[in-house]
Amino acid sequence: MVDTYQAVSGTGADAIAELETQIRAHAAGSPKSAVVYPHPIAFNALPEIDVFLENGYTKEEWKVVSESRKILHLPDLRVSLHGGPCAGVRGHSEAVHVETRGAIAPEAARACSPRCRG
Repeated sequence: MVDTYQAVSGTGADAIAELETQIRAHAAGSPKSAVVYPHPIAFNALPEIDVFLENGYTKEEWKVVSESRKILHLPDLRVSLHGGPCAGVRGHSEAVHVETRGAIAPEAARACSPRCRG
């Protein structure tokens, strides 16, 4: 299970400007307007990013699923993902929850990924 929190910079300059405007409005006690996203993004995380596909994922979520399988060289990797924009300007983040069939030492888990091998 992977949860992604995507900074507004991934949406573009208009999203960054909107976040900054909403922060200023919040500090002034004024209402926050939203144009780029369906709801104000300042001090918020939204539950979806991009348009939904027939498989129930959004385009952005499916891209991360596909890229994970490619990077890890595991085309049948069972992964489920939820993604959405959050109030950060730059720097996406992920929370990754791994379920194994049995106990596994951290060193053994790291050895499973080509990116973690020394």
